[in-house]
Amino acid sequence: MEKIGYKPNAVTYGTIMNDLCKIGEITVAIRILRKMEKGNLELNVVMYNTIIDSLCKDRLVNEALNFLSEMKNRGIRLDVFTYNSLILGLCSFARWKETTKLLTEMVERKIMQNVHTFNILVDTLGMEGKLTEADEVFNVMIQRGIEPDTITYNSLIDECKRSVLDNLQPHSNLKSLTINNYGAESLPDWVVHHSFSNITFLRLENCKHCLKLPPLGQLPSLQNLSVVGFEGVVKVDREFYGSDSSSVKPFGALKVLRFEQMLKWEEWSSSGAAENEGGTFPQLEELYIDSCPKQRGGLPVHLPSLTKLEIHKCPQLVASLPRAPASGFINVQLVA
Repeated sequence: MEKIGYKPNAVTYGTIMNDLCKIGEITVAIRILRKMEKGNLELNVVMYNTIIDSLCKDRLVNEALNFLSEMKNRGIRLDVFTYNSLILGLCSFARWKETTKLLTEMVERKIMQNVHTFNILVDTLGMEGKLTEADEVFNVMIQRGIEPDTITYNSLIDECKRSVLDNLQPHSNLKSLTINNYGAESLPDWVVHHSFSNITFLRLENCKHCLKLPPLGQLPSLQNLSVVGFEGVVKVDREFYGSDSSSVKPFGALKVLRFEQMLKWEEWSSSGAAENEGGTFPQLEELYIDSCPKQRGGLPVHLPSLTKLEIHKCPQLVASLPRAPASGFINVQLVA
């Protein structure tokens, strides 16, 4: 723009920063903010809110708090959107003392908390299993005359479902299990309890808040596993296979494995020595990976029984094919 004689103004820069943050280019957006600063262009609350919100969504909360301090030093008036982004970021790390401090600061600055503020608190407290505290926040919300919306009630319902599921004790002879829309950051401990040695089919679906997968490799009879819609999982690591000290071979009976709609999943780590020794997935015949756009960490190297491999809509997946099985044949289907 400058090359053709047009000098961008604050509105232009703000629009560019917003678009950059939407596509994950937060570093470039911050660079533009610094360029505006050097050019003595006016910086406003909307620009800072864009940066803070993007940092918090990327779980860079400390960096976001630094920008909050910068806003205060510059005398830029904060608003409810500034605080809501930071409160959400802090709550995601269970940093409750700092969250309380920001809530108090909002009152001191006479910034009205809104339904979104309370929804953040109700939802994150519920995911942490703090049902009493979540109920107290809901009561405060009512007392202040803030009308709950569908998100508020859905969060409360999810809390009840999580509480019920966490306290379930399914029969030890259970062979098939599907868990759908579980709302906490990790699945209940009983899912991988040794008493479930007979389970053969497990489908985990749309657990969007879960940040990691449990040690499912320690289920000795598991033959068919589907993991679908775990949007918060970035890395499938060695915890997925189970303890190194366990006598159970990770996924020793598994024949079919599916990963689907894992939108943030980037890396699939090996189980270490167990994989190199052929002790991981020794019976796996079919592997499906679908709609995992950020997956780029490759596949397990040694899958001696694999006969079918399908990869769909995983444009960043760079993987050498697993070593050929004893049959010498793998049916491979790759779809961009």
